[in-house]
Amino acid sequence: MKTIVLISVCLLMHGSFELSPILGPHFMATQAQQTLQIAIEGMVTVDGKPHAAVIEINSTLKNHGSLEKTNANEKTGLFKTQLRKGDEYELLVKVNKFPPQVLLVSTKNLDSDKSINVFADFTSPAYDHKLEELKKAIDEKYNKSLKLAGFEEKYGKLVKENLYYKIQVGAFKFYENFNYTPMISLPKIIRKIDSDYITRFTIGNYSSYNEALVVLRKVQACDLKEAFIVAYYNGERKLLGQLLSEKILD
Repeated sequence: MKTIVLISVCLLMHGSFELSPILGPHFMATQAQQTLQIAIEGMVTVDGKPHAAVIEINSTLKNHGSLEKTNANEKTGLFKTQLRKGDEYELLVKVNKFPPQVLLVSTKNLDSDKSINVFADFTSPAYDHKLEELKKAIDEKYNKSLKLAGFEEKYGKLVKENLYYKIQVGAFKFYENFNYTPMISLPKIIRKIDSDYITRFTIGNYSSYNEALVVLRKVQACDLKEAFIVAYYNGERKLLGQLLSEKILD
């Protein structure tokens, strides 16, 4: 099996600091830095459903070894914890009857404006087989194989009411043991079940194709080379080929 761990990271600063003529600005800045915390929210699922789990948090940079353990709620799969800024962590997600997954998160370069979502998906062999059958029934490759020569030039800057673009980075389940650190500078990965009842993982919400294309290239540089751009028109998911065949862009 494999589990989905959704982790949102945001920076919290507790208290305020004033420069002291006795202690000096350097000391106070150091104290302020030590109080910075990364708030993490996670979600764990098994075979697509929320599930209880034990999450062991290990520091690999400053405090080598285990720091703490937290539990994912049995009904919601949710958990919360905090990590100090300026360290590197392994989140060891443990679910009964399955090998644990290791999620890598570095907080070395985070600031108060950044947040990330992290997913670890545990699936049984039977569920994996079901997903494979679903993948065969849905021709996601149509979007990639479609000859889109001239699409960027002709439609790249086009903005149309109720039409927006996202980067799809995965479907059904997310990658195992993924290193999320390169994704910190990008918009959060969102897990959503679309109207066709398929779980998809997307990034961003862009009014033009060119805006999405800039982010797509950054995403593909983060070892998500299978990512591609998908459109949503009037709330309905559309492959780029469908935008052309249905004359939505005309």
